Amino acid sequence: DYDRNEIKYWERYMNPRWYDDTFFSIVVETMTDGSFITEKTMKPLAYQHPFLVIGPSGTLSTLRSWGFQTFENIFDESYDAIDYSFDERLSKIIQCIEDFHAVPYDQETLDKIEHNKNLFWNKDFVVAKIRNEIIVPLIAYANR
Repeated sequence: DYDRNEIKYWERYMNPRWYDDTFFSIVVETMTDGSFITEKTMKPLAYQHPFLVIGPSGTLSTLRSWGFQTFENIFDESYDAIDYSFDERLSKIIQCIEDFHAVPYDQETLDKIEHNKNLFWNKDFVVAKIRNEIIVPLIAYANR
């Protein structure tokens, strides 16, 4: 919608309407195997949007282990456990999209959206995660 020359960092541009005018996000992660979660998955958490993730198996499980809530109440999230076949995982995600019914969010979905937003923007949570999952393991490794 915009002239890329008018926006200094167009590749990082985010228009809130993208989230306000749609029911959910289809996140396409950088990698589809391994264990790698990027800002692409974090955006719907921050911007209050249900989501599906085309990425490594276990992505939703990892997010839940961090305290975020996923949307098994509106999607069949069994795709997240398929680790032997990307094609099968993708087929399950496509089926989720086809099965989705565009209706106003129920209270459970609204509560999950609010929870994820609050956790994402919680500075103490973020600092603790960085300390416990990056700094402490690096110090332990360096001291070996």
